Amino acid sequence: MNCNDHTARSRNDQVLVDLRLFSRDWILKIVQALSDGCTMLCQFSQQHQSIPIPGRTHFQRAMPSSVGLWSGAFVESLLDNITLLQQAYWLIDQCPLGSAASYGVSLPIDRQYTADLLHFRTVQNNVLYANNSRGKFEAIVLHALVQIMNDLSKFSTDIIIFSAPEFGYFSLPEKFCPGSSLMPQKRNPCPFELIRAKAATLQGMLFQIFTIIHGLPSGYHRDFQETKRPLMQGLELTLQSLQVFFQIFSELTVNQAQCVAAFSNELFATDNVLTLVKTGVPFREAYTRIAKSLETVAMEDPTAHILAKTHLGATGNLGIELSLNRITQYQAWLDPHVSNSGSALLNTFLNL
Repeated sequence: MNCNDHTARSRNDQVLVDLRLFSRDWILKIVQALSDGCTMLCQFSQQHQSIPIPGRTHFQRAMPSSVGLWSGAFVESLLDNITLLQQAYWLIDQCPLGSAASYGVSLPIDRQYTADLLHFRTVQNNVLYANNSRGKFEAIVLHALVQIMNDLSKFSTDIIIFSAPEFGYFSLPEKFCPGSSLMPQKRNPCPFELIRAKAATLQGMLFQIFTIIHGLPSGYHRDFQETKRPLMQGLELTLQSLQVFFQIFSELTVNQAQCVAAFSNELFATDNVLTLVKTGVPFREAYTRIAKSLETVAMEDPTAHILAKTHLGATGNLGIELSLNRITQYQAWLDPHVSNSGSALLNTFLNL
């Protein structure tokens, strides 16, 4: 049967399989970009693990933190997003061919054979669900992409703030920071601002799909045509955002002296409370005692302080090797899937 023979086919299951081949290919590209970017971020965290910065809650100065802890937090969050993408890939890796217009055909077709040729994990069994899952599967993929973009948005905001002159922890590469049309002294972090905006755009795409599909009865409807655009745009937008973000971040510089100079004695108040607790003073009593005498809190060496916190995941024990191990595992998952993706499979489909 060649591509000019429509026996046992409908546009419905052909479009479905096209979208799934397309989505699988793009998910693998995005996972690769995340894997490469997280490898670079791990190196950044290791390089800057002993550089202290004030940690914040409610954006108020709270406790000692470090550049390594800050960047390592985003590594782990982005790696969790790879897990979400893997789950999305697993769900869409079901071959809908043979479902036809939602109700199958009265011919003895071999659905498993076409699934095997296209390297799908399995056949999507119920022929009606194959069409009912349209929009749903696109939303699942977009949900994972929204998580990635939300992380990039938070990451971008931190960089915008901490590279401002009032903080000065980081310096951005000037070539990526356009100037002002009026003010000659300005250098603006425009790419990071655009990434934040793109994150909002992607959320809109996700809710667009939810709104389209939420009230549809079973079976195919032309409404599904409008779920393709946000999926395809969302995949492309996410990959481009990752590429731009990591390109700029790779040239970010850390101003160690400015980071250390940002410390003042009140950042060590909580640790003074815990020092009293270690001597047997109840926590609430220790808290009250320090709160009433904040002027007695001594300024400590920020670098020595962060390196002294050695429990797993703290500033003195970042556990970066755990993230590197996860990257290795993701890469081991990625490589064989990449070998089964791309235009060769599309050509196989067109010649079925």
